[in-house]
Amino acid sequence: MDPQQWLEAATLAFNLIGMVVCLVGLTLAQKMARRWPGYILAG
Repeated sequence: MDPQQWLEAATLAFNLIGMVVCLVGLTLAQKMARRWPGYILAG
């Protein structure tokens, strides 16, 4: 694999991780609507 392919693979992986973190944060924010940790995780 050349550097361009590694970069594309890494970008895809980081995007997927970012989406998972965002979804987890939003889920926590809904479950703990009156507490601040969920909102911080959700950004």
